[in-house]
Amino acid sequence: MSITSDGAWRERSIDQSGAFEGQPKGLRAYCLAFDLQLQDLKDKNILDLGSNKYAMLAYEVEEQIPTARVVSLSPDFTFRDIRASVKKTFAHVKGIAALGQLLPFVENGFDYILSLHMLEHIPIDRFPLIVLEAGRILKHGGVSMFGPWNPYDGDIFGLLTQDLELKKKLESNKLSLEYQTVSSEYGEAKAFDPQTGMGLGYYVPYKRIVVKKG
Repeated sequence: MSITSDGAWRERSIDQSGAFEGQPKGLRAYCLAFDLQLQDLKDKNILDLGSNKYAMLAYEVEEQIPTARVVSLSPDFTFRDIRASVKKTFAHVKGIAALGQLLPFVENGFDYILSLHMLEHIPIDRFPLIVLEAGRILKHGGVSMFGPWNPYDGDIFGLLTQDLELKKKLESNKLSLEYQTVSSEYGEAKAFDPQTGMGLGYYVPYKRIVVKKG
């Protein structure tokens, strides 16, 4: 969901077969990255925000948790060939072409909003808008989660907590923020020098940003 300088967007889908080699894929990846159990998703409305173009989460949830309902959102579904391809492999997919900062859903519609490996594909200054939009469409008691995030890519949580205007809007909408550590079972993030990009020879835990609606 990355925006170009002229306001357009470019393809951001992740082919999970190779882009993160060695890391878990599909439903298991979401469960590990967001500390979820399958029973947590039963009877829930779930938005896969920034899904890959294969709608892998929706497909596997339908197979393993038939009472859960998943909507897959990606700007890539604008492309006719991608829509046709995913429909061919997963006829029941609910694929929506949209951007995270302008979600085409009514308020209070989702129990979970899960966004796996979407953050590194957006201009980070757009993230506060996405947080507010996700909060708008969450049910009361709902949770939206974004990650995993490599802390060496920047202080994304600080970006949110230091934004006084965002803080006011979060409070008025009964939204709270948390910065949590992702289990090492998911994998770990490579530490690097922000100036040179050179690896530092060690790994650190991934993080996730959690938004809860009270």
